[in-house]
Amino acid sequence: MLACIRESVADLLANIDGEYPRPLEIEALWSQIQLNKVPEKWRTVSFQTAYDSLADYIVELGLKLEFWKGIVEKDTIELTSWWLPAFFDPKAFLTALIQTRARQEGIPMKDLRNEYEILDILRNETPATDKHVHYIHGLALEGADWDYGRKLLIETVKT
Repeated sequence: MLACIRESVADLLANIDGEYPRPLEIEALWSQIQLNKVPEKWRTVSFQTAYDSLADYIVELGLKLEFWKGIVEKDTIELTSWWLPAFFDPKAFLTALIQTRARQEGIPMKDLRNEYEILDILRNETPATDKHVHYIHGLALEGADWDYGRKLLIETVKT
């Protein structure tokens, strides 16, 4: 993904500097960047995003890279919370948690399921003490609101 983006940007900069004539592909790329749109060439090799604006996409990409850099630099045992939007497929990550436990305990995957509890904090700062507890954060709701007092989903309030 990053190689494709890096290559596109290098070609674009070379064309802007006049090193060689602009092919139609570079013209399309430059046009999308000028309109603050995520180039289609990048979308085909990149993560799914809710953002159409290039600026928001770049911010999201930076956050994801920073999260994964932190994972690589420290032991995951020390990780206090998994940022769900950092995963290309969050559902696959949640399934992997089940698979890991099934392998550790020799239990069939079909007999296990994830259970979720909403905490009163935005993000956990201490590692879980139970080896089968994993904290996640970054979940977003569309079409509903969360009532912190009653701890349940409610209909979106129109303002």
